Amino acid sequence: AVVSDNFGGMLEAVTHLAELGHRQIGFVSTDNFQTSSVSDRYKGYLAGLERAGIRPSPSWVVSCGADRDALREYFRSVSPTAVVAINDFIAAEALVAAREEGLAIPGDLAIVGFDDSDVATLVEVPLTTMRQFPMEMGKAAAQRLLAILRGKPVRGPKRLVIETELVVRESTVRERV
Repeated sequence: AVVSDNFGGMLEAVTHLAELGHRQIGFVSTDNFQTSSVSDRYKGYLAGLERAGIRPSPSWVVSCGADRDALREYFRSVSPTAVVAINDFIAAEALVAAREEGLAIPGDLAIVGFDDSDVATLVEVPLTTMRQFPMEMGKAAAQRLLAILRGKPVRGPKRLVIETELVVRESTVRERV
């Protein structure tokens, strides 16, 4: 398997928000925690909170995907100062839902996505996000597959993890005190 560093990337995203002063950081996800990427990102979220000395609250985690009504209710009831989203698409929907609730992005709410997909730069407020490197992942996977097909031994771990990179854009700023 060739995968992005989902755990480390989300840990870095939460660390970024904590370094900006955010102490109530939500996690917006799909409901599919059985998928390794979602599970690893959630574990990275928890590790990031722990590293920052923030005690997590179960209410900070919402598994509603891109359901805008559920996101609006989440922002009304939980009032996080920042959220990390499982991917850029959900981060973009969270941005729209937050704006519909009258929240200023990034003034009232900071948002970090994951993927660095095109949507991250096409939304009204460009998203801070964790960049993945799909070309590197594809190249590494193809090289391993070709080696297997040629009967050559594949060296290294069976699960190759490709690093991610924090891309800071306009959706995150220091928490207002």
